[in-house]
Formats: sequence, C-alpha cells, structure tokens
Amino acid sequence: AYKNARYYDSAAEIFNILVTDDRYKDSAFAEESLFELAEANKQFFSFEKANTAFQALFKRYPEGKNRRYALFQSAQLQEAAGDYRSAAKTYEQYTKMFPEREESSGLLFLIGELYEKIGDVREQERIWKLFVKTQSTNPKMNQFYMRALNKLAHINRARRRGIRAAEKIEVQILKEYEARKLSPGTPAADAAAEARFHQVEKEYKAYKRILIKSADPEKGGKIIAKKKAKLAELVTLYASLTSYNSRNWTIAVMGRVADAHADFAQMMYKAPEPKGLSDDEFDMYITMVEDFGLQYENEAIKRYEQAVLQSRRLKVTSEWTTYALQKINKYKPTEYPLFKELKRATVSDPLYTIDTRVPEGR
Repeated sequence: AYKNARYYDSAAEIFNILVTDDRYKDSAFAEESLFELAEANKQFFSFEKANTAFQALFKRYPEGKNRRYALFQSAQLQEAAGDYRSAAKTYEQYTKMFPEREESSGLLFLIGELYEKIGDVREQERIWKLFVKTQSTNPKMNQFYMRALNKLAHINRARRRGIRAAEKIEVQILKEYEARKLSPGTPAADAAAEARFHQVEKEYKAYKRILIKSADPEKGGKIIAKKKAKLAELVTLYASLTSYNSRNWTIAVMGRVADAHADFAQMMYKAPEPKGLSDDEFDMYITMVEDFGLQYENEAIKRYEQAVLQSRRLKVTSEWTTYALQKINKYKPTEYPLFKELKRATVSDPLYTIDTRVPEGR
C-alpha cells in the first residue's frame, strides 16, 4: 500500500523488516522483499542503500529471476554516484556474465569511457583493445569500433615512443573506414579524418623545413619555386579531408592551410639579404620581398578568419577553433577578441550513443 501510494520511505522500512528480521529469512517472499527494498530505496533517492540491496540480491540468489537486473542497477547506481571505477568493474562483470545480451557490446564501450573519466590509461587501453577484438565483426558497433581504434591511437600518440604504433592504428582506421563503407559526417568519419590529417601533417613538417638559406638570388629563387610547388601539393592533400565531412577536422584543415601560407611569408621575410647591393637596390629588394611575403600573409589572415567564421557557423568548439581564433586575434584583435568567444556545442557530442536502458526486472 505504501509503495502504491508512493510513500517509498515507509515502504522501504517495511521491506527492510522483512529482509532483516530472522523470522522472515526463510520466507517465500524473502527474495521479492529484497527486490522491493532495493526499488523503494531507489525511488526514495536513497541510492547507497539501494545499491547495497541490489548487490545483496545479486549475491544471495544466484538463480533469482532478478539477478541480472540487480547487477545492472548496481552498476548504474555506482555510475550515478560518481564511483566510476566500481561502476566500470560491475558493468564488466555484467558483460562477462551475460555476453549474449545485446546491451553488453555497448556497455563494454561505456566501461572504457568510465576509465577515461578517472584517467586510468592502462585500463582504458585494455578495454579498447578488448572492444576492438570482440566487436570487429558486429556491424551494429561499427561506429564505436572506429572510435575505439581512434582512442587507441590517441593513447599511443601521447606516449613518448608511441608514434609508430599510433600510425599503424591510423592506417588500420583508414582501411576499415573504406572496407566497411562507412558514411561521411559520422564518428567513424571523424576518426578517419583525424587519421588522414596526421598522415598529411608529416608532409606539412617537410614543407616547413624548406627554407632559403643562401644569399645567392638564383639559389633562393629555386627554393621559392620548390616551396610554392609543395604548398600547392599540401593544399590539395588537406582539401581531400573535406570528403569525410568532419566538422572539427574541416576547421583543422582550414587552420593548417592558413599556417602553410603564413610559413611561406615568414620564409620570405627571413631570407638572407643578397650581398653587394647598392642602397637603392637594397631598398628595392626589401620592398619586393615584403610585397611578395605580404601576399601569402594576407592569404593566411583570410583563411584564419574563414576558419573562425566557419566554426561559428557549424557551432564547433575544439582546440582547432581556439587555435584559429588565437591566430586571427593577433591580426584583428578588435574584431576577434578572445574573451568574447562564446561557448558552443563541442564536436565530441556523440552522434551515436550507447543504449544503457535498464533491462526489465521481475
């Protein structure tokens, strides 16, 4: 009656007596009473007591009809309480005991995210590897499979000697994206775009190493021509990433192409001065170099500005949008003040989410 009237605290008191009083320990209603105690405490927001009751229900009645439900509820209550490590362990116990359940695949990914929240890299890596191994043939998990690979690449890139391992994973990401015929504008496409971006970055680093080191005008002219050709190649390579329709990496591409133009301008400004010029010839040379460099610097400014405007249009916030804003702020501080940048939806907001609905009890 108390339960039906939604007096969950009073209901919990009654069920607690039925559960703890020795007179009722062998009652046919003992299991049901423990279940109702857990539910009543949950409804009354006594989550710690509810979790204790669900754990007891799970342990005392190995053949109980609500055992699976109790374990799942316990994990969810631990997660809600911010005890992410315990929640991760309980969810993993659930996936091992009930691997045939459809929700177990998604829960395995959730476990990795819980370990991310507490910064446990070792457990993250273990779970992401397990997810990749067990879900590689599950088409329903394609998006999460690609994200798990991407997370493994991140872990390796953060390591001092993990770049080669990360690059190997990124090659796999690109192959899987094509082989699985995944769609642009999805989390899988974000992973592929990032992988390809890192590959092109190696070309960008090579581009930056092209510098005018000689005061000889003829040699300098050859270097300029070489860098111009490399710039055109870079622009094409970066532009190819737009096919993934990834909001974040589109902004990254725009910012990096702007960087490439700015780098060209700096090469011109820092070129060694030719020897043996008269004062008039030297002035003409400086004017020519500055004018030529300014063309590329202006192009860089335009592209930084476009990156910021595009990020606002797409409502994207990431390290790359911040980077573009900081760059354009140096040129146009009044138009693009840093302190007025609005908070926007992050690009990491998942387009595909895990179904963590509670399995039916009773």
